[in-house]
Amino acid sequence: MARKKPTSTTKRAKLLADQAVALSDYAAKALVAAEQLRIKTNTVEQFPLDENERATVADLPALAAKLNKKLAKKAGSFTVAGVTSMVMAAAESFVDAEPKQ
Repeated sequence: MARKKPTSTTKRAKLLADQAVALSDYAAKALVAAEQLRIKTNTVEQFPLDENERATVADLPALAAKLNKKLAKKAGSFTVAGVTSMVMAAAESFVDAEPKQ
């Protein structure tokens, strides 16, 4: 039985899924390293997201409500664990995203 040739849409979907896996893997490794270094609860000194970028991250469905509230504040501070949670939420949104044509 012959295989169907992958379409550009399925290629893009696979690329998005691969990126989501890579991003999740990166965040997981960062969290493990932070735990080993005992800095998981340390505050991130500089969090360079502007107001629009914070709003974008806050709209991610997988983001915890506590982080969502902190993102709404302009001066909200975040722990290393909180930032890795944001990265994981972003990676999860890749899977839900539909590739554009």
